[in-house]
Amino acid sequence: MRRRAFEFFGGVPWRISYDNDRALVAEFLGAHQRRMTAGFLQLVSHYLFEPHFCQVRRGNEKGVAEGIVKYSRLNFLVPVPQVHIVGELNEQLLVQCREDRQRRLRGQSATKEILLLEDIAAFRALPAGDFDATRKVSTTASSLSLVRFDCNDYSVPVVKTLDTFKFKAQPSINRALVQQLTRGDSIDRRENVLLIGNSGTGKTHLASGLAFAACNPGRRVLFFTATGLVTRLLEKRKSGKWNGSASSWRTST
Repeated sequence: MRRRAFEFFGGVPWRISYDNDRALVAEFLGAHQRRMTAGFLQLVSHYLFEPHFCQVRRGNEKGVAEGIVKYSRLNFLVPVPQVHIVGELNEQLLVQCREDRQRRLRGQSATKEILLLEDIAAFRALPAGDFDATRKVSTTASSLSLVRFDCNDYSVPVVKTLDTFKFKAQPSINRALVQQLTRGDSIDRRENVLLIGNSGTGKTHLASGLAFAACNPGRRVLFFTATGLVTRLLEKRKSGKWNGSASSWRTST
């Protein structure tokens, strides 16, 4: 986030005030002295700014920041923006921030944009090289397609084909019938295929595998989980893009 801010402003402030975020502070050494975390120390060393840490429970030292957060929340996030992905929300917020630069604050002689240009003129220049803000560790994916990082589990994208399905673990599944379905005859006949079974029996894996097999001859496939499909339908009905008919769903997807 800080790297993007520096790139947006085209420079680096000489001093930046921070709250005592655990991602930045490893140990308290005094009123304003801190032992910084390794990741934050790398950021400071790359951009060469002076970090200033506020004292604990001294809201007066960061009053302007608290006010900006409140203003942004009330003006940019109320009512709650309706977006599908975080990137779309970020684009909306960027446009609103650019528009807000035309606002003139009480007691100021110029707009925020003009005052910002004066500040940027005094900034330190950006370093020549890019800062790698990623943290890289080696790990492995579990049988549930999860990887563990910092005591949290994260899902990883996995293409589930029929070649990787363990039919021996589910002897009740008719493997010959599944292979027959991969030919796509039921699609040509516009027949429904229902996969019924208890949780953990591989229904989603089979559905994904059949969908993947249907793509091979050049068919177009739209895959949803039941929860994802219902959520998408409710969103489209709420936005007025779907009237309940299959034709409107095809044209709006």
